[in-house]
Amino acid sequence: MAHPLVKEMDSLIGGLSSRGFGAGRVSRADSHCIVTWPQSEAAAPMDGESVFAGGLRAKKIALYFHVPFCAGRCRYCHYSIVANPQAGMVEKYLRALGKEMELVSEIPGVREAEVVSAYVGGGTPTFLEPRQLRGLLGKIRELFNVRGEFIVESSPETLTGTTGHKRLAELLDAGVNRLSMGVQSFDDRVLSFAGRRHDRAGAIEAIGAASSAGLGNMNVDLIMGLPHQGLEVFEKDVETAAGLGVPSITAYSLTLRPEASFYGLYSQAPAAFPSDAECLAMHALAMDKLDALGYREYPVWWFTKSDKAVYQGDVFKWRDNGEMIGMGVGTYSFANNWQYFNHHSVADYVKTVESGRLPVWKAARISDRHELAKRNLIMGIRCGIDKATFAKKYGPVLEEDFKGMLGELEESGLIADDRKEITLTKTGRLVAEKVSWFIAEKTTGK
Repeated sequence: MAHPLVKEMDSLIGGLSSRGFGAGRVSRADSHCIVTWPQSEAAAPMDGESVFAGGLRAKKIALYFHVPFCAGRCRYCHYSIVANPQAGMVEKYLRALGKEMELVSEIPGVREAEVVSAYVGGGTPTFLEPRQLRGLLGKIRELFNVRGEFIVESSPETLTGTTGHKRLAELLDAGVNRLSMGVQSFDDRVLSFAGRRHDRAGAIEAIGAASSAGLGNMNVDLIMGLPHQGLEVFEKDVETAAGLGVPSITAYSLTLRPEASFYGLYSQAPAAFPSDAECLAMHALAMDKLDALGYREYPVWWFTKSDKAVYQGDVFKWRDNGEMIGMGVGTYSFANNWQYFNHHSVADYVKTVESGRLPVWKAARISDRHELAKRNLIMGIRCGIDKATFAKKYGPVLEEDFKGMLGELEESGLIADDRKEITLTKTGRLVAEKVSWFIAEKTTGK
């Protein structure tokens, strides 16, 4: 018999689908959700020199550094990663990444800009040997004015044992003040089928090791909708993460893109996966259970114990339309009103950087008030839109350009407008990416 929450979500999906907000696992976004606008298909070939003509104008920026290496490829992964790389390839790539960092730091205005968030992601950055990790993190500190959070992504199996403890020591020595750990589930069957390289015990051990080392300010990633998961398994995942005392938990719904192994499996045997209603029920369950345990969902998908545990990088990029420079293969950036993308091929990336040029692949520029406000609304709705701040930045666009679209969202019960702020309702948070796509598609033109 279906869980009452699943029945409730099934009914909700029916009502939302009639309004164009149905659920679904196949993502149209460049990432797991809309984190770039315009999307890459709307961009054209471009060079970095044009993007940064005249230097960087922003006084505050976020930085992202991509380490594409992992011990293996998880079956849900669609990112630009290299599994089981040769040692020589890792060294060659790190030299290229270091060179790109130098090129970016030489752009007028970059060294002076306050870095509110520096994020080293992947792949698995802690796949690197301790000395390689030390070199990369030290170079970031040397070249950029990191004043805020300094975050490194990790996977449990890289933080246990003698080498894992050495990696933790290197993180602390480099000034890393936040750790993000990709646990995904605490259920051994789910982990094994997803292609993870740790088990429940290993994840718990790694969380304990990081806390004992002084990196207690950490985030644990969980995925909703993996095969063999089900609502009861996910509930135990949430209870385990919260019971370990981690101050931040992310819960993302599984989204599928053709690059992921699970995409083919889902196409052939969708019954192997939790249903759309079960996935929404997992999110609703996380909201209720974590709220009762003292967590707050802000922004969407992030559950935090305190304001100190909030991931400032996403708040800066989404709520504030803040500028971010991504470095490494396959990264995206938003700077000087350019949404630009680095080369997705490691070979093309390395070749371009070795020639002394920024590895920009293509870009799209947005500059008028309407389009900048639209971009801010697409992503900022996940944090909430302060109407006075929005009006100060863009003028009366909410009333003039977006009133009809916002009215449709409010009528559908997906947003609430209290005159001071526009926020997602609980239902809106369940289908947050659909809301972002609705804003994008309903606001084409003026």
